[in-house]
Amino acid sequence: MSDVAFDGGRFALADVQENPARYVKRLERATVAPGHAVCLCARHDTPLQLVIRRYGSLLHLAGWPDDGHRHARGCAFHKDPSAAKPAGGGDSKAAIIATPAGLNVKLDASLTLRETNSGSRASPAQTSNRPGRRSATLLAFLQTLWCEARLNEWTGLSTTRHWGACNAQLLAELSTARINGADAQSVLHVMRRFDESDRVEINAEFDSFIARLSATHRGLVIGEVSEVTPTQYGHALTLRQSARKYYASTTLIEHAARAWPHAWRALGGDRAARVVAILLVERTSKGHLKLVDLAAMLCCVRPPSSPATRSTKWPWPIVLSPSDATS
Repeated sequence: MSDVAFDGGRFALADVQENPARYVKRLERATVAPGHAVCLCARHDTPLQLVIRRYGSLLHLAGWPDDGHRHARGCAFHKDPSAAKPAGGGDSKAAIIATPAGLNVKLDASLTLRETNSGSRASPAQTSNRPGRRSATLLAFLQTLWCEARLNEWTGLSTTRHWGACNAQLLAELSTARINGADAQSVLHVMRRFDESDRVEINAEFDSFIARLSATHRGLVIGEVSEVTPTQYGHALTLRQSARKYYASTTLIEHAARAWPHAWRALGGDRAARVVAILLVERTSKGHLKLVDLAAMLCCVRPPSSPATRSTKWPWPIVLSPSDATS
């Protein structure tokens, strides 16, 4: 993977993605002057500038608009303009539209519910989405986001892709996105790679996101599924990046097993398998996290063995280190 430069220093992109907290102050200074970072994957008369985007408390690097073709083919920011098909494809009624300002997503899941005078939940609240737009399932959104972040491709000679890199590439696409009319940052949390030295900050950031949820204000969480275990009242799901439990009904878990059989069978069966999930979550009056809906995606654990085929686009590949831990 290539190096990047900002704030007067040169750094390995892999380290910047894996350890974003380590570079916050440097990237903040770079946003002031000169206002961007630089990718060093190739030499040009005009530097390969990178956008510095904020998501939550961290900053991430993203490719400069319409400049992906100038990056080396093995670079994470390379984009082939002849093969690129932006989400929506110019269809103004598409559920997911790629705009110059970022992704605009309309989900078929309700993130905000009205509360009646009796305290019970009623119909979904109105959003600012245009009437007549189609809506996307959670899985369709996860797959599109995966492809927009180019996590469906293997480039260069990389043989591993840790969750830190996946997190960084996803957030680079999400920082300016809108979901059901709201800023993505207010309704979607992508789990961070656990690092013991950042435990307090990681947990505090996630707790802050969870605190905004209720029975009428839901949120989305993206992470790797660790296990699904039976409980007295249903099932509990945990993610590899956090020990927190998400409680689900037996009906929902049975539906998930039928809807995504390959992903579900891999849980607990293949120790090398990685299952990425997007969770629709609400917080109960007792502070528990309740799963309203979810979608699961099985990801391959290694790139093609032949270097000549590493640039092949696969459905949704990802390689993660078994050492990724739980906070």
